[in-house]
Amino acid sequence: MSEAPDLVLRPRRVLAWLLGTVALLVLGHAGATVAEFGFGRDHVLGFRRLLNFDGEGTIPAWYSSLLFLLPGLLCAAIARLRRRAGDRFHAHWLVLAAVFVFLALDEATAIHEQLIGAFRDEFSTSGALLHAWVIPYGIFVMALGILYVPFLRALPRRTRRLVIASAATFLAGAIVMEMVGGYVWDRHAVRGIPIIVIMAAEETLEMAGLAFFSYALLDFIAREHPDAALRAGPAREDARPGHAS
Repeated sequence: MSEAPDLVLRPRRVLAWLLGTVALLVLGHAGATVAEFGFGRDHVLGFRRLLNFDGEGTIPAWYSSLLFLLPGLLCAAIARLRRRAGDRFHAHWLVLAAVFVFLALDEATAIHEQLIGAFRDEFSTSGALLHAWVIPYGIFVMALGILYVPFLRALPRRTRRLVIASAATFLAGAIVMEMVGGYVWDRHAVRGIPIIVIMAAEETLEMAGLAFFSYALLDFIAREHPDAALRAGPAREDARPGHAS
């Protein structure tokens, strides 16, 4: 009986597909915005709502949820590989997997949106903190970043740079642009072009950051575990085992 073929994921090809889908979603959002504000078509058989970034249960929201789930699954796979390799940081990978699976559920069900009212009432937040969920999530991100400094230092140089760059891209959208959007909305409270553009920038940066993080994880597997059952492509394309720069 022959063995099942390995699942081969080439990092650069996966990144191209992920970013290509992001680009298509951005175009769809732009088209829906032009239809609404340029031609007064605020419905378009329901496609305006489905394609817009400013809403829950939309195509971009579900794709974003899948982008959270992918690194969650990859981190879980890496945790298993690193445990077998005797890496003392294997549990850190497992924690990351749990965090990203939770964020995938959060993105799909808008758990963070439920925190806005509670924190706004408790702390009377406004302006940049109008979307008050950034307070607990921001604190969590800072705490996790501090706790994970030794973990980051132990990563190969190339992986560390990719992870930091992808995290910076994601947080620029998820936290910074969210705060910018809160500030603008608190001052004007009008759903116009400025808010639409800010939301588009926020979601695009988030999705791009997640796509690059998935690439970083696949690249790490390809270089550090080229013989794993889940292979991140052949050595000739992206992987050079043991190469850390």
